[in-house]
Amino acid sequence: MSRLPLRSLPVFLALFAGCTGTEEPNFGWGSGDDGEESDTDTDTDTDTDTDTDTDADSDSSFDDPGDIVTYEDDDAESEVVLTDDSGDSNTDQEYFLIVLNNAETALTYDLRYSVPTDDGSGDGGEDTGGADGEDTGGADGEDSGGSDTGSAMVAGPSAKGTPFRQHLRELRRTGELSHVGAKGAKGPAPAPLAVGESRQEFRVRDSLVTDTTYEVRDAVLWAVGDSVAIWVDEDVPIDWDYDCDGEIDEEHRYEAYGFDNCDLQTIAEIVDTNIIPNLESAFGSISDLNEDGVTSVVITPTLNAMSVTSEDDENWGNLVGSYADPEVDLLDWDAQDNPASDEQEVVFVFAPDPYGFYNPFQATTVDKYTSIALAAEIARAFMFLIDYNQKVIEKSGTEVEETWLLEGLGALAADLTGFGAHYHDAAWNYLDAPHLYSLVDSDDADVINARSWGAQYLFLRYLYDSSDDPASLLSSLVQTDAVGTSNVVTATGAADFSTLALEWQVALLTTGVTNSDGDPLVSVDEYTPYADASTINSPPDGSGDDDRYGANGYQEGVNIRGLNRTYEGGTTTTPTENEGFRVKMENSDHYTMVTGFDFEGYVAGNYAAQVIRLTDIPFDSASIRLQGSSSDFTGVVVRWNDPTFTDVAIEDIFSPTDAQSIALPELPSGDDPAMIYGIGEITKAAYVNVINDDGETEAVELTDTDRWLLDLSDRTTGEVVNVALWLDRRFAGDSGDPALYDPWIAVVPVDAVPTPTVSTLNSDSCADGTEFTYPTSLLSYLFYQKLLSGNAVSDTETFDPCGEPSEEELSCDEDWDLDEVADTDEPLPSTFLEQLLVQQCEDADGDMDSVEPYDTAVFDVDEVDEDDTPTVNRKSNTGSVSAGEGEEAYIEVELTGGEQYLVIVGGGSDTGIYELSLRQLD
Repeated sequence: MSRLPLRSLPVFLALFAGCTGTEEPNFGWGSGDDGEESDTDTDTDTDTDTDTDTDADSDSSFDDPGDIVTYEDDDAESEVVLTDDSGDSNTDQEYFLIVLNNAETALTYDLRYSVPTDDGSGDGGEDTGGADGEDTGGADGEDSGGSDTGSAMVAGPSAKGTPFRQHLRELRRTGELSHVGAKGAKGPAPAPLAVGESRQEFRVRDSLVTDTTYEVRDAVLWAVGDSVAIWVDEDVPIDWDYDCDGEIDEEHRYEAYGFDNCDLQTIAEIVDTNIIPNLESAFGSISDLNEDGVTSVVITPTLNAMSVTSEDDENWGNLVGSYADPEVDLLDWDAQDNPASDEQEVVFVFAPDPYGFYNPFQATTVDKYTSIALAAEIARAFMFLIDYNQKVIEKSGTEVEETWLLEGLGALAADLTGFGAHYHDAAWNYLDAPHLYSLVDSDDADVINARSWGAQYLFLRYLYDSSDDPASLLSSLVQTDAVGTSNVVTATGAADFSTLALEWQVALLTTGVTNSDGDPLVSVDEYTPYADASTINSPPDGSGDDDRYGANGYQEGVNIRGLNRTYEGGTTTTPTENEGFRVKMENSDHYTMVTGFDFEGYVAGNYAAQVIRLTDIPFDSASIRLQGSSSDFTGVVVRWNDPTFTDVAIEDIFSPTDAQSIALPELPSGDDPAMIYGIGEITKAAYVNVINDDGETEAVELTDTDRWLLDLSDRTTGEVVNVALWLDRRFAGDSGDPALYDPWIAVVPVDAVPTPTVSTLNSDSCADGTEFTYPTSLLSYLFYQKLLSGNAVSDTETFDPCGEPSEEELSCDEDWDLDEVADTDEPLPSTFLEQLLVQQCEDADGDMDSVEPYDTAVFDVDEVDEDDTPTVNRKSNTGSVSAGEGEEAYIEVELTGGEQYLVIVGGGSDTGIYELSLRQLD
């Protein structure tokens, strides 16, 4: 795309936008600090202001880094004046814009820089009451933003629940179905529980699609504590160590892969001494309506397999980790109205599955299962039972808690008991793409789902960290008959939920970010940050400072800016980190707005948010203007640290036939290097006059591919430089669809890429030949060999990159490049990989046996794999998800110091703007 020179821009320069739209199992949530900070934001630099600051009011105008201006929609429009009160030019400054969508439907919007249209007050307009506007469609065509893949919220049943839920609740309200034991008639005393012998039938939900089907599962008791009985489905092999001395006394008839009853007895002790006491102290008591003194935990592979019942096959790899359904299990069994009731407090959890027998899309090792996952799932599900007991049974409430808040409380329960590392992956997923995730889901998602609840975990953790009285906050959220956003507003004392959600977004963006003096960038008095994660001290001998048995040395809380760690061996004095589950977070990911490119934004409904970095500002005194598809959005603009170096390159090449390269910024190195970016566009195709074998000319379409120069010539010669590169897709129009559906990246040495030039591709070398001059006309085979294809790879086994040499002497009219292969017999590559091979043959003088042929290793993994799942590396905080459909491009590649490389970006026949990111890895 051509980047317009500033002198040609009109006064109102527009950046339009408008869009809606070996790993352990992905539960939609979890993976593993010590409060270690890794501040790598490239914009945290020295304030270059040279004037005397006037200490502007951060609610209305800007003067210093860290100043914040809030705005609201004014009839679906808003303007924020960026003008510096001290007179410094906006062209030397950077800002971050947060757009929070308060409406239920997705928001699309356009952004533009302009000269301020008012006197500089920049109040952002008045709140018009927040009309929801029309349904603009989500990123996958749904109305709540994103597909049900664990990557975005989706539409579901109505807010009142499924017809089955509505019917069940009405029966409870009218008294036709009572809570277990409510009629006063007690059944026989429960039989004594015997490990390895006691059996019981349980009715287990078996579908994500409907809440009325179930399986009857036979389970055996394998661990028992004072407050919990742990049952294992008969279909799950488990070995028996009678006295837990480490020697298996009775092996199961099938391979158990190290799973034994002593693992579960340890979990029972964790429940007795940690989970139950701490959760009941913080939130309130759990019920015991059947008066058996324990809560049953049932381990069953039905949950592992349940994901494949989803109508979306992309959801099959997201395990249903656990569920508790007191609405069903704590009402009397009735063959017609409530046939799935177990008439007791019961929690169902997934089973260990190290080789994927139960779910081939996700395996679960026994060690990870018993160290973090099982305890976290029990804590989460116990929270469901506690909340139901407090709201419905104790308070006689008519409503159950909304699923989004219940899931957030469940995640917080796991965190507070020491097992929050289970949610680190989900937290990273949310920070990666907050515009795809609703915070408040107005639909009833049901207690059984395989969705990602990272937003809800981070929100509840923020409420806890920012509260002056966390203990009172927790009890207030649960010991009430209020539900949903009203519950949160009452418990926190917030002015309204939108304000609270916006404060949370500021914390996600700015926690751990400092100014040039090393102080917090934004005022912690106005915007409370997250607390640093802490380390739990609870050794098994009771000598620690708290009673969270089983979580000794584990991380509590989340490092929004830093490393998050998963530990194992929490029942010992020497826990160890599983580095494979390390998760690096660096605040909310952002899109980048620069001059000369449209910016069309998309935010899912129900308090999803999008973050945009405002840079390359074209005016000394500028405004950012936002026009949305609907009213009821709000947000802030944060003045960032003034940049000290350029970390963004902008494509400024107009024509697809122009083979020049855009130089990327210098790649930072060091212990924790910053990222660099390239903003480019795959434009509509161009046409080239191609001369065929008969000498006739026809116009042939040339798709656009972009060349970015990554120059490592200043690095030590031979130095190994590991680099991650990935591409974020933008949205286009008001549909919420990504503009590039399936882009690709390749990284190749400069000399390996065909590079046509005016001086080399013309007919001057052959006076008797056909006249042609690049780029206006070319011999047919030169078009296919030298002008890069928009298609990345194909099967090259049958492709001959050299062509068959002629047995006769050829004139230049017959063999323009004098390679002894007739022009009519030259290979015609159809993909970029084939073009690389042709160039490689040319450079090797036709001897391909002397070189190692290029293959798909130079391409991004998402282009050459067979799934539609985007690739990310949470350990290094690289990779991304941009939209609910399609996938991004991602590659990790080993490069060599002293060399130059081309990063090739293509999109097939698609067009659209993209953001390229690069980071050197350790």
